[in-house]
Amino acid sequence: MTTKERFPLLCARGALGLVVLVSAACSGNTVGEIRYRGMPLDTMPGTVGQKADVIINSQNGGVFVDTAAGSGTVGVSAVPFAIASADAAGASAAAAAMSQATLTFSPAANSAIQVDSTGGDDYGLDLVVHLPSPFHGKLLVNAQHGNVTYLASAAAPGATINVGVGDIDVENAGNQLIIQGGVSNIVFVTAGTVGDADTGTSSIKTNEGNITARIPDASSLTIHAWTGGDGIVRPEANQVATLAPGDQDAQIIVGDGMSGTLDVATGKGDIFFLRP
Repeated sequence: MTTKERFPLLCARGALGLVVLVSAACSGNTVGEIRYRGMPLDTMPGTVGQKADVIINSQNGGVFVDTAAGSGTVGVSAVPFAIASADAAGASAAAAAMSQATLTFSPAANSAIQVDSTGGDDYGLDLVVHLPSPFHGKLLVNAQHGNVTYLASAAAPGATINVGVGDIDVENAGNQLIIQGGVSNIVFVTAGTVGDADTGTSSIKTNEGNITARIPDASSLTIHAWTGGDGIVRPEANQVATLAPGDQDAQIIVGDGMSGTLDVATGKGDIFFLRP
């Protein structure tokens, strides 16, 4: 993910009514690639049971998920974007590209709700999904390219998040948590029930990127953390930890370590455990 995609600066409203986002200060005659943003798509409300699962598939764009919807409802909204040259031709190309992005909201198998967002290399949709509160279903997110944020419900049975390229931020997740990143930094803050034995082993892994974890002292968890390349594992100061030579492999005990297990791994990067 490029700097211009992750740190855009609002510059001006361009041709065709598009909002123009650029990655550096606006300059009068410089022509380069910029990020155009289209008009937000209408919110798509849907009805879902509190225990129904929610599946989100995104080809390109950020995904933000929380539990801010009313009881028994799911809300979905999206903002189209495109990367194109900073001139009239680019604005026209961006508008044409964004018109190809689609958002569908439909029932899936087993009374689940599925959200599908399409995009391409230079265009897509930034999604906001509001789950019902309380939410007692499982969440599945598949994002090919884009950052994913999940402000979780600790009462949910778990979440599975797969990202190809993009950072991952998960807060207040409990029970079974499965995260797989490609080129992804991961930050996760868990509830005390993460890795509970009744829900299965939890796993937080990325092929390339740093992992930062905050796990409550009230947890009862055995953690196996390891890193490849030149990375290191750094347990939190008060955790009971056994580190292998080179600080690339560690077993960490939180609480009595008896109620659950968690694997944390990166193929290339560092792993840090911080105070909750």
